[in-house]
Amino acid sequence: MYHGFNETIEDFIINKCSSSLEILENGKWIFQEGEISDINITGYIKDHLSHSENNVIVKLRDRSVPVKVPAEKKLVIDVSISGAGDFEKVEIITTGGRELLDVHTLHMNREDRSLYCTGSNESEKIKFLKGPMIKILDRLMEGNNGRFYLKLCGQIIPIEGLN
Repeated sequence: MYHGFNETIEDFIINKCSSSLEILENGKWIFQEGEISDINITGYIKDHLSHSENNVIVKLRDRSVPVKVPAEKKLVIDVSISGAGDFEKVEIITTGGRELLDVHTLHMNREDRSLYCTGSNESEKIKFLKGPMIKILDRLMEGNNGRFYLKLCGQIIPIEGLN
């Protein structure tokens, strides 16, 4: 159910979203009738995203709804952590597709208090939305020196901007 409506998120999008969805840099999803937060929709919608030539599309039933993303910015909308220890892998699902996360590129931006990584392009910084950022920061630990580290992929990783 969505915000008191007697319909699923899928029904809500199909019935209320006639032309497009938009995801803002802060993670809010916007459609013609109002606003949907990243917590309510991102987890559901990630399995319905399709990418083609810089276009992001949500495919639901027989509808394809284009998603407008912030200009020249990719956003991490979800993470998938599989395996354990040295065999653990972190895949990021972004508005531009899926790729393995290089955990050594993770850093916090103190100004907007957001987690970022470097994409496979190596020149692009990708911002994590709140939900996926929390999944990653769930692995946060404090070292003996009072600094914070992430335990990911069998490694202890200092996070720039966090300490």
